[in-house]
Amino acid sequence: MTFPKNKPYDLPAFKVSFLLIVFCLFVLLIPWGGHYGVRKADTTGKHSSIAKITRPVLTGIFPRKRLFQHLKKGRDRPITWITAPPGSGKTILVASYIDFIKAPCLWYQVDKTDDELSTFFYYMGLAAKKAAPHRRKSLPLLTPEYLLGIPTFTHRYFEEFYSRLKPSSIIVFDNYQQVPAESKFHEIINDGLSIIPEKIHVIVISREGLPQALVRLHANNNIHFLGWDEIRFTLNESEEILRMKVQGGLTSEELLPLHGKTDGWAAGLVLMAEMTRIQKVNYQVLSKLVPEEIFDYFSSEILNKTDEETQDFLLKTAFLPQFSPDMAQGLTGNARTHRILSDLSHKNYFIQKHVYHQEAYQYHPLFREFLLARAKHAYTPEDLLQLQHTAGQILEVNDQVEDAGSLFRNGGELDSLV
Repeated sequence: MTFPKNKPYDLPAFKVSFLLIVFCLFVLLIPWGGHYGVRKADTTGKHSSIAKITRPVLTGIFPRKRLFQHLKKGRDRPITWITAPPGSGKTILVASYIDFIKAPCLWYQVDKTDDELSTFFYYMGLAAKKAAPHRRKSLPLLTPEYLLGIPTFTHRYFEEFYSRLKPSSIIVFDNYQQVPAESKFHEIINDGLSIIPEKIHVIVISREGLPQALVRLHANNNIHFLGWDEIRFTLNESEEILRMKVQGGLTSEELLPLHGKTDGWAAGLVLMAEMTRIQKVNYQVLSKLVPEEIFDYFSSEILNKTDEETQDFLLKTAFLPQFSPDMAQGLTGNARTHRILSDLSHKNYFIQKHVYHQEAYQYHPLFREFLLARAKHAYTPEDLLQLQHTAGQILEVNDQVEDAGSLFRNGGELDSLV
Protein backbone atom coordinates (compact mmCIF):
# COMPACT_ATOMS: atom_id res chain seq x y z
CA MET A 1 0.00 0.00 0.00
CA THR A 2 1.30 3.53 -0.92
CA PHE A 3 0.24 6.88 0.41
CA PRO A 4 -0.05 10.03 -1.74
CA LYS A 5 2.93 12.32 -1.51
CA ASN A 6 2.65 15.44 0.63
CA LYS A 7 -0.57 14.08 2.25
CA PRO A 8 -0.63 13.65 6.07
CA TYR A 9 -0.74 10.01 7.31
CA ASP A 10 -4.26 9.06 8.46
CA LEU A 11 -3.37 7.87 12.00
CA PRO A 12 -6.97 7.41 13.32
CA ALA A 13 -7.87 5.20 10.35
CA PHE A 14 -4.73 3.10 10.90
CA LYS A 15 -5.62 2.64 14.58
CA VAL A 16 -9.10 1.40 13.69
CA SER A 17 -7.68 -1.11 11.20
CA PHE A 18 -5.08 -2.32 13.70
CA LEU A 19 -7.63 -2.79 16.48
CA LEU A 20 -9.94 -4.66 14.12
CA ILE A 21 -7.14 -7.09 13.22
CA VAL A 22 -6.28 -7.64 16.90
CA PHE A 23 -9.93 -8.28 17.74
CA CYS A 24 -10.23 -10.90 14.97
CA LEU A 25 -7.09 -12.67 16.17
CA PHE A 26 -8.43 -12.62 19.74
CA VAL A 27 -11.67 -14.28 18.66
CA LEU A 28 -9.82 -16.92 16.65
CA LEU A 29 -7.19 -17.78 19.23
CA ILE A 30 -9.17 -17.82 22.47
CA PRO A 31 -10.84 -21.24 23.09
CA TRP A 32 -14.54 -21.31 22.47
CA GLY A 33 -16.54 -20.26 25.53
CA GLY A 34 -13.48 -19.89 27.71
CA HIS A 35 -10.70 -17.70 29.02
CA TYR A 36 -7.13 -18.96 28.65
CA GLY A 37 -8.14 -22.56 29.24
CA VAL A 38 -10.85 -21.87 31.82
CA ARG A 39 -14.09 -22.72 30.09
CA LYS A 40 -16.99 -20.54 31.10
CA ALA A 41 -19.74 -22.40 32.92
CA ASP A 42 -22.91 -22.93 30.90
CA THR A 43 -25.46 -20.95 32.86
CA THR A 44 -28.20 -21.05 30.24
CA GLY A 45 -29.84 -24.29 31.35
CA LYS A 46 -31.88 -23.07 34.28
CA HIS A 47 -33.77 -26.33 34.77
CA SER A 48 -30.62 -28.47 34.57
CA SER A 49 -28.97 -26.11 37.09
CA ILE A 50 -31.79 -26.66 39.55
CA ALA A 51 -31.73 -30.45 39.05
CA LYS A 52 -27.97 -30.57 39.60
CA ILE A 53 -28.29 -29.12 43.12
CA THR A 54 -31.65 -30.61 44.14
CA ARG A 55 -32.16 -33.60 46.43
CA PRO A 56 -34.33 -36.38 44.93
CA VAL A 57 -37.97 -36.43 46.00
CA LEU A 58 -38.96 -39.85 47.36
CA THR A 59 -42.34 -41.55 47.55
CA GLY A 60 -43.28 -45.06 48.58
CA ILE A 61 -39.78 -46.13 49.59
CA PHE A 62 -38.65 -48.76 52.08
CA PRO A 63 -36.68 -47.10 54.93
CA ARG A 64 -33.57 -49.21 55.51
CA LYS A 65 -33.04 -48.59 59.21
CA ARG A 66 -30.29 -51.21 59.38
CA LEU A 67 -28.20 -49.04 57.07
CA PHE A 68 -29.28 -45.85 58.82
CA GLN A 69 -27.30 -47.14 61.79
CA HIS A 70 -24.24 -47.60 59.58
CA LEU A 71 -24.61 -44.03 58.30
CA LYS A 72 -25.04 -42.70 61.83
CA LYS A 73 -21.88 -44.50 62.91
CA GLY A 74 -20.05 -43.05 59.92
CA ARG A 75 -20.61 -39.49 61.14
CA ASP A 76 -17.77 -40.01 63.61
CA ARG A 77 -15.56 -39.30 60.58
CA PRO A 78 -15.84 -36.34 58.19
CA ILE A 79 -16.65 -38.43 55.10
CA THR A 80 -18.77 -41.47 54.24
CA TRP A 81 -17.97 -43.18 50.92
CA ILE A 82 -20.80 -45.38 49.58
CA THR A 83 -19.91 -47.69 46.73
CA ALA A 84 -21.98 -50.47 45.13
CA PRO A 85 -23.09 -51.61 41.65
CA PRO A 86 -25.69 -49.63 39.68
CA GLY A 87 -29.26 -50.23 40.79
CA SER A 88 -28.30 -51.00 44.39
CA GLY A 89 -30.40 -48.20 45.87
CA LYS A 90 -27.50 -45.98 46.99
CA THR A 91 -29.14 -42.65 46.16
CA ILE A 92 -32.48 -43.69 47.65
CA LEU A 93 -30.72 -44.85 50.80
CA VAL A 94 -28.96 -41.52 51.38
CA ALA A 95 -31.97 -39.37 50.48
CA SER A 96 -34.25 -41.37 52.77
CA TYR A 97 -31.68 -41.22 55.59
CA ILE A 98 -31.53 -37.43 55.36
CA ASP A 99 -35.34 -37.31 55.42
CA PHE A 100 -35.33 -39.63 58.44
CA ILE A 101 -32.91 -37.57 60.54
CA LYS A 102 -34.21 -34.25 59.15
CA ALA A 103 -30.71 -32.89 58.63
CA PRO A 104 -29.93 -29.73 56.61
CA CYS A 105 -28.65 -30.98 53.27
CA LEU A 106 -26.78 -29.69 50.24
CA TRP A 107 -27.12 -32.15 47.35
CA TYR A 108 -24.75 -31.98 44.38
CA GLN A 109 -25.29 -34.17 41.30
CA VAL A 110 -21.85 -34.82 39.81
CA ASP A 111 -21.66 -35.23 36.03
CA LYS A 112 -19.08 -35.04 33.23
CA THR A 113 -19.29 -31.24 33.02
CA ASP A 114 -17.57 -31.03 36.42
CA ASP A 115 -14.36 -32.00 34.66
CA GLU A 116 -14.28 -28.28 33.82
CA LEU A 117 -13.28 -26.82 37.18
CA SER A 118 -14.96 -23.47 36.53
CA THR A 119 -18.25 -25.31 36.00
CA PHE A 120 -17.87 -27.14 39.31
CA PHE A 121 -17.18 -23.96 41.29
CA TYR A 122 -20.07 -22.17 39.56
CA TYR A 123 -22.63 -24.82 40.51
CA MET A 124 -21.22 -25.16 44.02
CA GLY A 125 -21.79 -21.43 44.32
CA LEU A 126 -25.41 -21.90 43.29
CA ALA A 127 -25.78 -24.69 45.84
CA ALA A 128 -24.32 -22.46 48.58
CA LYS A 129 -26.71 -19.66 47.60
CA LYS A 130 -29.61 -22.09 47.84
CA ALA A 131 -28.45 -23.29 51.27
CA ALA A 132 -27.87 -19.76 52.60
CA PRO A 133 -30.10 -17.36 50.64
CA HIS A 134 -29.61 -14.60 53.24
CA ARG A 135 -25.95 -14.24 52.24
CA ARG A 136 -25.97 -11.58 49.56
CA LYS A 137 -22.39 -11.98 48.36
CA SER A 138 -21.90 -14.94 46.04
CA LEU A 139 -18.93 -17.27 46.18
CA PRO A 140 -16.21 -16.33 43.65
CA LEU A 141 -15.97 -17.85 40.18
CA LEU A 142 -12.79 -19.53 38.97
CA THR A 143 -11.51 -16.92 36.51
CA PRO A 144 -8.12 -16.69 34.69
CA GLU A 145 -6.38 -14.66 37.37
CA TYR A 146 -6.69 -17.64 39.79
CA LEU A 147 -5.15 -20.22 37.45
CA LEU A 148 -1.65 -20.01 38.92
CA GLY A 149 -2.96 -20.51 42.44
CA ILE A 150 -5.82 -23.00 42.20
CA PRO A 151 -4.95 -24.81 45.50
CA THR A 152 -5.07 -21.47 47.38
CA PHE A 153 -8.30 -20.53 45.62
CA THR A 154 -9.81 -23.93 46.48
CA HIS A 155 -8.82 -23.69 50.15
CA ARG A 156 -10.34 -20.22 50.57
CA TYR A 157 -13.40 -21.15 48.53
CA PHE A 158 -14.26 -24.18 50.66
CA GLU A 159 -13.59 -22.30 53.91
CA GLU A 160 -16.13 -19.69 52.86
CA PHE A 161 -18.46 -22.38 51.50
CA TYR A 162 -18.52 -24.33 54.81
CA SER A 163 -19.06 -21.15 56.80
CA ARG A 164 -22.41 -20.65 55.06
CA LEU A 165 -23.83 -24.03 56.08
CA LYS A 166 -25.91 -24.74 59.15
CA PRO A 167 -24.42 -26.91 61.91
CA SER A 168 -24.94 -30.66 61.37
CA SER A 169 -25.36 -30.13 57.61
CA ILE A 170 -24.74 -33.01 55.23
CA ILE A 171 -23.19 -32.44 51.81
CA VAL A 172 -23.89 -35.17 49.26
CA PHE A 173 -21.92 -35.73 46.06
CA ASP A 174 -24.01 -38.17 44.03
CA ASN A 175 -22.80 -40.17 40.98
CA TYR A 176 -19.19 -39.28 41.72
CA GLN A 177 -17.94 -41.86 39.18
CA GLN A 178 -19.11 -39.63 36.31
CA VAL A 179 -15.87 -37.60 36.31
CA PRO A 180 -12.87 -39.33 34.61
CA ALA A 181 -10.21 -40.71 36.95
CA GLU A 182 -7.48 -38.52 35.42
CA SER A 183 -9.42 -35.27 35.98
CA LYS A 184 -8.02 -32.45 38.15
CA PHE A 185 -11.49 -32.39 39.71
CA HIS A 186 -10.41 -35.09 42.17
CA GLU A 187 -7.53 -32.95 43.42
CA ILE A 188 -9.97 -30.09 44.02
CA ILE A 189 -12.26 -32.42 45.96
CA ASN A 190 -9.31 -33.77 47.97
CA ASP A 191 -8.29 -30.23 48.95
CA GLY A 192 -11.87 -29.28 49.80
CA LEU A 193 -12.59 -32.40 51.85
CA SER A 194 -9.32 -32.05 53.76
CA ILE A 195 -10.67 -29.02 55.65
CA ILE A 196 -14.20 -30.13 56.57
CA PRO A 197 -15.11 -28.41 59.84
CA GLU A 198 -16.61 -30.19 62.83
CA LYS A 199 -20.34 -30.98 62.64
CA ILE A 200 -20.31 -30.92 58.81
CA HIS A 201 -20.44 -34.33 57.13
CA VAL A 202 -19.87 -35.28 53.49
CA ILE A 203 -21.39 -38.36 51.82
CA VAL A 204 -20.02 -39.47 48.46
CA ILE A 205 -22.12 -41.87 46.37
CA SER A 206 -20.26 -43.74 43.65
CA ARG A 207 -20.35 -46.93 41.62
CA GLU A 208 -16.58 -47.05 41.94
CA GLY A 209 -13.99 -47.24 44.67
CA LEU A 210 -11.83 -44.40 45.93
CA PRO A 211 -9.86 -42.50 43.22
CA GLN A 212 -6.10 -42.36 43.66
CA ALA A 213 -6.23 -38.61 44.35
CA LEU A 214 -8.29 -39.22 47.52
CA VAL A 215 -6.20 -42.02 49.02
CA ARG A 216 -4.57 -39.64 51.49
CA LEU A 217 -7.96 -38.94 53.06
CA HIS A 218 -8.35 -42.68 53.65
CA ALA A 219 -4.82 -42.95 55.05
CA ASN A 220 -5.65 -40.19 57.53
CA ASN A 221 -8.67 -42.20 58.73
CA ASN A 222 -11.14 -39.58 57.48
CA ILE A 223 -13.43 -41.92 55.53
CA HIS A 224 -16.08 -44.39 56.66
CA PHE A 225 -16.84 -46.92 53.90
CA LEU A 226 -20.18 -48.52 53.10
CA GLY A 227 -19.89 -51.15 50.37
CA TRP A 228 -21.82 -53.84 48.53
CA ASP A 229 -21.68 -56.32 51.41
CA GLU A 230 -23.61 -53.84 53.58
CA ILE A 231 -25.80 -52.31 50.83
CA ARG A 232 -27.25 -55.55 49.44
CA PHE A 233 -30.69 -56.51 50.74
CA THR A 234 -30.88 -59.07 53.52
CA LEU A 235 -33.54 -61.77 53.31
CA ASN A 236 -35.77 -59.81 55.70
CA GLU A 237 -35.35 -56.63 53.64
CA SER A 238 -36.20 -58.50 50.44
CA GLU A 239 -39.35 -59.74 52.14
CA GLU A 240 -40.28 -56.19 53.20
CA ILE A 241 -39.72 -54.65 49.78
CA LEU A 242 -41.73 -57.40 48.07
CA ARG A 243 -44.53 -56.94 50.56
CA MET A 244 -44.72 -53.33 49.38
CA LYS A 245 -44.59 -54.29 45.70
CA VAL A 246 -46.66 -57.48 45.66
CA GLN A 247 -50.12 -57.69 47.13
CA GLY A 248 -50.18 -60.27 49.90
CA GLY A 249 -46.39 -60.71 49.91
CA LEU A 250 -44.66 -64.05 49.32
CA THR A 251 -44.39 -67.35 51.11
CA SER A 252 -40.99 -68.53 52.34
CA GLU A 253 -40.88 -71.08 49.52
CA GLU A 254 -41.37 -68.29 46.96
CA LEU A 255 -39.08 -65.76 48.65
CA LEU A 256 -35.93 -67.82 49.19
CA PRO A 257 -35.15 -68.69 45.52
CA LEU A 258 -35.98 -65.14 44.41
CA HIS A 259 -33.71 -63.60 47.03
CA GLY A 260 -30.95 -66.06 46.13
CA LYS A 261 -31.25 -65.27 42.42
CA THR A 262 -31.07 -61.51 42.93
CA ASP A 263 -28.44 -61.80 45.68
CA GLY A 264 -29.84 -58.73 47.42
CA TRP A 265 -29.65 -56.52 44.31
CA ALA A 266 -32.44 -53.96 44.65
CA ALA A 267 -33.09 -53.28 40.96
CA GLY A 268 -33.17 -57.00 40.13
CA LEU A 269 -35.62 -57.70 42.93
CA VAL A 270 -37.97 -54.91 41.89
CA LEU A 271 -37.81 -55.82 38.17
CA MET A 272 -38.59 -59.46 38.88
CA ALA A 273 -41.48 -58.45 41.15
CA GLU A 274 -42.81 -56.24 38.33
CA MET A 275 -42.60 -59.19 35.94
CA THR A 276 -44.93 -61.22 38.13
CA ARG A 277 -47.38 -58.33 38.43
CA ILE A 278 -47.49 -57.41 34.74
CA GLN A 279 -47.02 -60.81 33.09
CA LYS A 280 -48.71 -62.88 35.81
CA VAL A 281 -45.70 -65.20 36.08
CA ASN A 282 -45.73 -67.73 38.91
CA TYR A 283 -42.90 -67.21 41.42
CA GLN A 284 -41.76 -70.80 41.15
CA VAL A 285 -41.36 -70.28 37.40
CA LEU A 286 -39.82 -66.83 37.93
CA SER A 287 -36.86 -68.24 39.85
CA LYS A 288 -35.84 -69.98 36.60
CA LEU A 289 -36.43 -66.95 34.36
CA VAL A 290 -34.86 -63.49 33.99
CA PRO A 291 -36.89 -60.49 32.80
CA GLU A 292 -35.65 -59.02 29.54
CA GLU A 293 -35.37 -55.63 31.26
CA ILE A 294 -32.60 -56.98 33.50
CA PHE A 295 -30.57 -58.17 30.50
CA ASP A 296 -31.12 -54.78 28.85
CA TYR A 297 -29.92 -53.12 32.05
CA PHE A 298 -26.72 -55.17 32.10
CA SER A 299 -26.12 -54.40 28.43
CA SER A 300 -26.48 -50.64 28.76
CA GLU A 301 -24.90 -50.14 32.18
CA ILE A 302 -22.05 -52.65 32.05
CA LEU A 303 -21.21 -54.54 28.86
CA ASN A 304 -21.63 -51.70 26.37
CA LYS A 305 -19.37 -49.47 28.48
CA THR A 306 -16.40 -51.84 28.28
CA ASP A 307 -13.90 -52.37 25.47
CA GLU A 308 -13.82 -55.52 23.30
CA GLU A 309 -11.01 -57.09 25.31
CA THR A 310 -12.95 -56.77 28.57
CA GLN A 311 -16.17 -58.01 26.94
CA ASP A 312 -14.40 -61.13 25.71
CA PHE A 313 -12.91 -61.65 29.17
CA LEU A 314 -16.34 -61.33 30.84
CA LEU A 315 -18.08 -63.72 28.45
CA LYS A 316 -15.41 -66.42 28.76
CA THR A 317 -14.90 -66.27 32.53
CA ALA A 318 -18.67 -66.55 33.06
CA PHE A 319 -18.21 -70.29 32.43
CA LEU A 320 -16.33 -70.45 35.75
CA PRO A 321 -18.70 -70.20 38.76
CA GLN A 322 -15.78 -69.05 40.95
CA PHE A 323 -12.24 -68.44 39.76
CA SER A 324 -8.79 -67.22 40.69
CA PRO A 325 -6.81 -64.85 38.43
CA ASP A 326 -4.70 -67.82 37.27
CA MET A 327 -7.81 -69.78 36.32
CA ALA A 328 -9.16 -66.80 34.40
CA GLN A 329 -5.89 -66.33 32.55
CA GLY A 330 -5.74 -70.03 31.71
CA LEU A 331 -9.22 -69.87 30.16
CA THR A 332 -8.94 -66.53 28.36
CA GLY A 333 -5.24 -66.49 27.52
CA ASN A 334 -5.26 -62.81 28.48
CA ALA A 335 -1.97 -61.60 29.97
CA ARG A 336 -3.74 -58.54 31.43
CA THR A 337 -6.04 -60.66 33.61
CA HIS A 338 -4.94 -59.12 36.92
CA ARG A 339 -5.43 -55.60 35.59
CA ILE A 340 -8.86 -56.39 34.13
CA LEU A 341 -10.08 -58.02 37.36
CA SER A 342 -8.82 -55.10 39.42
CA ASP A 343 -10.63 -52.67 37.13
CA LEU A 344 -13.89 -54.66 37.18
CA SER A 345 -13.78 -54.88 40.96
CA HIS A 346 -12.98 -51.17 41.38
CA LYS A 347 -15.93 -50.24 39.16
CA ASN A 348 -18.32 -52.62 40.97
CA TYR A 349 -19.26 -54.42 37.75
CA PHE A 350 -21.28 -57.10 39.55
CA ILE A 351 -18.18 -59.02 40.53
CA GLN A 352 -17.24 -59.93 44.06
CA LYS A 353 -13.74 -60.53 45.33
CA HIS A 354 -13.06 -63.08 48.05
CA VAL A 355 -9.78 -63.72 49.83
CA TYR A 356 -9.57 -67.12 51.50
CA HIS A 357 -6.42 -69.16 50.92
CA GLN A 358 -6.11 -67.28 47.63
CA GLU A 359 -7.73 -64.45 45.72
CA ALA A 360 -11.02 -65.52 44.06
CA TYR A 361 -13.82 -63.85 42.12
CA GLN A 362 -17.42 -64.61 41.23
CA TYR A 363 -20.10 -62.77 39.29
CA HIS A 364 -23.54 -61.86 40.58
CA PRO A 365 -25.89 -64.78 39.69
CA LEU A 366 -28.07 -62.68 37.37
CA PHE A 367 -25.05 -61.05 35.73
CA ARG A 368 -23.44 -64.45 35.11
CA GLU A 369 -26.68 -65.71 33.61
CA PHE A 370 -26.71 -62.68 31.31
CA LEU A 371 -23.08 -63.23 30.26
CA LEU A 372 -23.68 -66.90 29.44
CA ALA A 373 -26.69 -65.97 27.34
CA ARG A 374 -24.63 -63.38 25.46
CA ALA A 375 -21.80 -65.88 24.93
CA LYS A 376 -24.19 -68.08 22.93
CA HIS A 377 -24.53 -65.29 20.35
CA ALA A 378 -20.94 -64.03 20.50
CA TYR A 379 -19.14 -67.31 19.67
CA THR A 380 -19.62 -70.10 17.16
CA PRO A 381 -20.99 -73.47 18.42
CA GLU A 382 -17.53 -75.00 17.93
CA ASP A 383 -15.84 -72.24 19.97
CA LEU A 384 -18.46 -72.59 22.70
CA LEU A 385 -17.87 -76.34 22.97
CA GLN A 386 -14.14 -75.80 23.20
CA LEU A 387 -14.61 -73.04 25.79
CA GLN A 388 -16.91 -75.23 27.84
CA HIS A 389 -14.47 -78.15 27.71
CA THR A 390 -11.46 -76.00 28.69
CA ALA A 391 -13.40 -74.43 31.56
CA GLY A 392 -14.35 -77.90 32.80
CA GLN A 393 -10.72 -79.01 32.78
CA ILE A 394 -9.61 -75.90 34.69
CA LEU A 395 -12.34 -76.42 37.30
CA GLU A 396 -11.37 -80.06 37.71
CA VAL A 397 -7.68 -79.25 38.23
CA ASN A 398 -8.69 -76.68 40.87
CA ASP A 399 -10.83 -79.16 42.85
CA GLN A 400 -14.17 -77.70 41.74
CA VAL A 401 -15.24 -81.18 40.69
CA GLU A 402 -19.03 -80.73 40.84
CA ASP A 403 -18.94 -77.62 38.65
CA ALA A 404 -16.56 -79.35 36.24
CA GLY A 405 -18.83 -82.39 36.07
CA SER A 406 -21.80 -80.16 35.28
CA LEU A 407 -19.98 -78.66 32.29
CA PHE A 408 -18.80 -82.05 31.04
CA ARG A 409 -22.28 -83.57 31.37
CA ASN A 410 -23.87 -80.75 29.43
CA GLY A 411 -21.56 -81.44 26.52
CA GLY A 412 -23.02 -79.76 23.49
CA GLU A 413 -26.32 -78.83 25.15
CA LEU A 414 -25.63 -75.09 25.15
CA ASP A 415 -29.12 -74.20 26.36
CA SER A 416 -28.46 -75.96 29.64
CA LEU A 417 -25.66 -73.46 30.40
CA VAL A 418 -28.10 -70.57 30.66
